[in-house]
Amino acid sequence: MTHKVFPGAPNYQDVRKGDKPEPAYILHLPKPICVAGDAFIGPDKQIDRIQIFPAYQADDRPLWAALRASVGKSVVVEGTEPFGAHTGHHHAPLLLPATKITVATGRAPK
Repeated sequence: MTHKVFPGAPNYQDVRKGDKPEPAYILHLPKPICVAGDAFIGPDKQIDRIQIFPAYQADDRPLWAALRASVGKSVVVEGTEPFGAHTGHHHAPLLLPATKITVATGRAPK
């Protein structure tokens, strides 16, 4: 899992030049996967990154804390209703509202 600040509005080019910072948590997959398509991603597209954010809950603070704690680590993420990127605010080809994030144990599959 990585954390990166992307440039947002108005120009989506450079935070140092006044664009709004858009922090994002990105899960890098050990190997690309295919997903069942939605209106924004076809089933033939290979996915190697997933933007992770807490699914809406009354108290999402524990999920935000888990995201912050997972940077630089291998993790297991559970979530609901993934969807393909379709705006300038989406920073990976697939987005997943997370319901649970845990640090992976053991070795990651090759």
